[in-house]
Amino acid sequence: MANVRLSTLDQDFYNLLIRQSDDKLRMLALTACQYAVQKVGLRYPGIDNALRKLADRKPLDPPEVGELGKLVMALDATQREIINRVQLGKTSALGGKAAVGQARAANAVYIAANEDPLYAALEAIYEAYMATEDWPALKSTLLGKLKK
Repeated sequence: MANVRLSTLDQDFYNLLIRQSDDKLRMLALTACQYAVQKVGLRYPGIDNALRKLADRKPLDPPEVGELGKLVMALDATQREIINRVQLGKTSALGGKAAVGQARAANAVYIAANEDPLYAALEAIYEAYMATEDWPALKSTLLGKLKK
């Protein structure tokens, strides 16, 4: 069963999502990832490759998923290090916010590759929100895609 973190953020949107077809769920997961990656300025060949494959509705190969997992772990470690430096007053909070955004955007892409379309959509959308911290704009983008 998919996590329900998104339901705590927006119950109505969650209820809308769980009634969507697998194809729409995949499209929404991809849209959320593209939105987050663009908003946080995440540039990485593995991310670009994964987004292309997801857009072409192709599954990622195990090595590609592994590469994304390693990137997420590395960005999480960097994020923790920067947050520690912010707490010690050795760097600005802006650097910590950027690191968090990039780590969460990478995790959204990693999750979007999950074989369960509902899990992929719910969790990728939530991670995209955590990356950008702008639920109204992300939700508007996703609803716009659903209407097409």
